[in-house]
Amino acid sequence: MPNILILAFLGGVSMTTKKNYTKEQLIYWLQDFAEELGKTPTQQELDDEPSMPCKTTYRFYFRNYSNACKKAGLEVNKAGRKRK
Repeated sequence: MPNILILAFLGGVSMTTKKNYTKEQLIYWLQDFAEELGKTPTQQELDDEPSMPCKTTYRFYFRNYSNACKKAGLEVNKAGRKRK
């Protein structure tokens, strides 16, 4: 195994390619996805949708997902897990 792969595996480093977005693109996509769902997407729904940037991307650009939702004019989801 090449050294970089060993280091990535041991250090938990992501080997995915970083994509550059604008905040405007991210807001537009978040609004569009929310319209499609009929509600503010949860972070899990973002991660489950292959056509959407992941929650980590939104956190990177907006400090947290709630800020991204606010900037997009969406209702902020309540924190915590839903119980079955």
